[in-house]
Amino acid sequence: TTLVLALHPMPKTKLETSTFTLAIYKYFTYRWVWTDDLAEGRMNGAEAWCAAAVPHGVLPVANWLAGITSNAFLGGKMVCGVASVVLYTPFLRYLFLFGDATSVSASVIKHETAQGNCFGIVADGIAGIF
Repeated sequence: TTLVLALHPMPKTKLETSTFTLAIYKYFTYRWVWTDDLAEGRMNGAEAWCAAAVPHGVLPVANWLAGITSNAFLGGKMVCGVASVVLYTPFLRYLFLFGDATSVSASVIKHETAQGNCFGIVADGIAGIF
């Protein structure tokens, strides 16, 4: 059963602006914060950028929301970097119906940003859970 849950094909739908997702934004009163004018230009599609967020926590809700809000409301393409095992973990992998995710390795980050995609990572990684 676990193998089936880990490897079956995911649906192709994206839920970035679904009623459920909008309710999550409101529940967590999510806000964007940046420190300079250059960040505003980057968020409006000027170039690819990397978003580093902390803390990880048990489930990094704010960091997860950063990717889907970027895709839903800023018109860009944010790819979330996750530990490779999460892409095959039953139930956790369904979080990526809301936005794209890929392995967080240097080669993948270089590839995604070269294609013009923004990339989000949690700076303290899995150690931030503890």
